[in-house]
Amino acid sequence: GYVGGVNAEELEASDYLSEGDVTGKRGLEQLYDERLQPTGGYEISIMDSQDNAVDTLFSEEAEDGSDIVLTIDKELQEIVYSEMEEDSGSSVALDPNNGDMLATVSYPSPSPYDFMFGISQNDLEELQNDDENPLVGKFNRTTSPGSTQKILSALVALNTDGFDRDETREISGKSWQKDESWGGYSVNRYHVEDGAFDLDRAITSSDNIYFAQTMLELGGERFTEGMQELGIGEEYDSDYPIYTSQVSNEEPIENEVLLADSAYGQGELLISPIQITSIYAGVINGGDIYVPHILADSEDEVQVENIADEDDLNYLESAMRSVVTDYHASDMERDYASFAGKTGTSENKMSQETRGSETGWFIGYDQDSKDMILSLYAEDVEDRGMSEYSAQKFADIQDEYRAAEE
Repeated sequence: GYVGGVNAEELEASDYLSEGDVTGKRGLEQLYDERLQPTGGYEISIMDSQDNAVDTLFSEEAEDGSDIVLTIDKELQEIVYSEMEEDSGSSVALDPNNGDMLATVSYPSPSPYDFMFGISQNDLEELQNDDENPLVGKFNRTTSPGSTQKILSALVALNTDGFDRDETREISGKSWQKDESWGGYSVNRYHVEDGAFDLDRAITSSDNIYFAQTMLELGGERFTEGMQELGIGEEYDSDYPIYTSQVSNEEPIENEVLLADSAYGQGELLISPIQITSIYAGVINGGDIYVPHILADSEDEVQVENIADEDDLNYLESAMRSVVTDYHASDMERDYASFAGKTGTSENKMSQETRGSETGWFIGYDQDSKDMILSLYAEDVEDRGMSEYSAQKFADIQDEYRAAEE
């Protein structure tokens, strides 16, 4: 955020600002402006002919505004920001054991000093028209989660009576459609592997077909209900605003193609990086989704309790470890950590016959410590390795942060 001189509109809307004050214009400075504002002092005195005060009638001491201490890890924030300098995207780091926000990065982001000391109209319009949206804080806004959704879909399935995580599906080929009623539409997958897929293998290889078939059998009503059980669609009473997520434009999902797409993170699903990172944190902390908070004096609060049985949570953690060891070992295996997580790719295109821009995701953590979960996404990675690019970026951040701590 940043600050600037108060304007007429702000004066009219406020009951504590005065002409000439400096006020918050964006971000935390704006959100907590009243708490941060100092109180001006005054003194009313009787003066003699030499302008000396001979009697003080009324006076009040000036007071500084309240200090605000953040949960942000300054070193981590700077490392993540510097690692994303080639990207348009976002990153969030949380303490999974209490919901502390350790890093909240949106890139690109203009310097606050450009606004504090005056920005020209041309420069402002250039920022407003930039396709990479530098004026938008991406970390708390909803977006397509791509295949990081598969952990949420797995939770929905695991929490459904009758679902057997060890039951296999025979899957072959690059694409699949339920029947001819789908016309020219089919579900495609990135890793083309033929054979028997259980839930573990489907997570590890990020198999779209398995998740589409599974969710079609469970049905749109159960998928919507299961996602709502994870807090999708709920408002978060956080000390920093979080955009409300959605399963689809109209719930429950009744269209089969939309349901199949939603199962692996496409469709009309919209979730903020902060919220999906919080849900992943629930997987690794024993089952509780905390309300993310950025103020050190905010109380720890659980949004959703007991999202799955302990055995199922351990199962998901094992699968996320296999994501790294089986598919990203050359990028992410380290002697100092046992990284685990989930890749994801969301595609933006007008039709199935065209190739759209790709957004690459990775959400992960170190299974040896479980003291931080880090998510990041980078836009336009279709020619940069797709989700592998984000997985490598995750490891680079961890390397630099580890080196800074030593």
